[in-house]
Amino acid sequence: VMSAEHVEIHNIRIPRLPHPQIANAVYWTLKKNAPFDEQQMLVDFEVQQEILEQGIPKLAVMACVAPRQEIEDVKALFAKTGHPLAGISIAPFALQSLLRRGMTDERGKIITILNLGNDSSRIDIYASGNLVMTRGIKAGTNSMVEALADSYNNSRPYAPSLTLENGREMLNNLFRNSPPVPDAEAGFKIDEDETFKMIHSALERMVRQIDMTFKYFASERQQEKIAKIFVSSEMSVYKPILDYIGSNLDIACEMLDPLTTDHSMSVRFKEGDDAYPVERAAFATALGGALSDNDHSPNFLFTFQDKEREASVKKINKGVFAVFIAAVLVLGAFFVYQNHDIDRRQTVLTGLEKTLAGTGPEVDQRQLLKMAGQAARQRNISVLYAERYLGMALLGEVATVTPPNILLTSLKMKMGQAVQGKTVKMSTVSLEGLILGERQISETSLAGYVMSLEASPLFSSVSVEKSGVDPDVKDGELYFTLNLKVEG
Repeated sequence: VMSAEHVEIHNIRIPRLPHPQIANAVYWTLKKNAPFDEQQMLVDFEVQQEILEQGIPKLAVMACVAPRQEIEDVKALFAKTGHPLAGISIAPFALQSLLRRGMTDERGKIITILNLGNDSSRIDIYASGNLVMTRGIKAGTNSMVEALADSYNNSRPYAPSLTLENGREMLNNLFRNSPPVPDAEAGFKIDEDETFKMIHSALERMVRQIDMTFKYFASERQQEKIAKIFVSSEMSVYKPILDYIGSNLDIACEMLDPLTTDHSMSVRFKEGDDAYPVERAAFATALGGALSDNDHSPNFLFTFQDKEREASVKKINKGVFAVFIAAVLVLGAFFVYQNHDIDRRQTVLTGLEKTLAGTGPEVDQRQLLKMAGQAARQRNISVLYAERYLGMALLGEVATVTPPNILLTSLKMKMGQAVQGKTVKMSTVSLEGLILGERQISETSLAGYVMSLEASPLFSSVSVEKSGVDPDVKDGELYFTLNLKVEG
């Protein structure tokens, strides 16, 4: 946590813009309101919340401008010690981390932390854990010491003069609840009540400046009343001072002590914990720095540009991870399908093996070739028998199909020639005959005869070459000539 003396903190409001345009809007707003040299100054900002300003939605932004050289000096100093820093911040941001981590029970309310310094003090106002305003005032512990010395010397012109060193030691002892007189031999006989009265004028000026700051904050921000004031100081804080500030501002006021048992961050500091508020309170800023992180706390070593780059890398990583997961799911589904298909095929193979086992002994290639040769010879023999008895088969088929009222007068067969068991020319049969019976049904009988021949498995086609009535024939019977082609 480095000094905040040269760090400028600005609470600005910009139009509600898409995320990529926010940095540019903040930069130019700062350049307009408080010009700076970007070569020498580092800029960082934090978008706090979305607000309505005269009915227009805007973004409340806390921006800070810090000297680059001072940051580099602090960074280099710790690097030389062998302890490189993870982050550099300032006290207002460290105390902001305390509030965001739940140091108080005033969640969602407006809190003020008054940091009493020697020459000046700082007023930090936080709303819902966000630093919304910071202001320095020309009032501190030195003002109280000076008021104490002036009041004492003016009221005791003949007593030994009270120096500023003696006044500071006296005030420090008073703040630590020790006897107000640092050295009894010095002759300063001031009790506790008189000491407080002597610093009253300095306290009154301080409270007046605090009140003016609060009124300005209320008029500018138009927010609810400040709920509580926490006071911190290098010299601890005197309880009557807290009561005086609280009563005059009508706001609860207490010492900033995040390690007390009243808060969720309580620890057992040492024996007699309640007797060491100064030691505990001195760790407030250090504790806030230790509780800071890059996601919720400004860090001069990790600015908004670094956050943007990290977010971009995370986005790419998420995309790669999503693609990887999708690929894993697809490949996993394909793997499951393949295993299922393998199991199915294995089941089929097992069934085929069982069927094969029941068909008899296994045969090898030589046996198959031998069986193929035997089958070929048997086929050739069958072809020879078919050729030899084809005529008899045709005569038998024609005799079977021919009805009694049809008288065949001629039957001629022309057999096809076979070469190595294959028929290269189709066999044909020519039939001539008469249809006996009444002439009115002769043609119907011929058509039925043709259909019967076509239905025979031996004939592939039947055609009527000629038909008619011969007047020279008795009773004028219908004569015909049919051509039949033999199947196969």
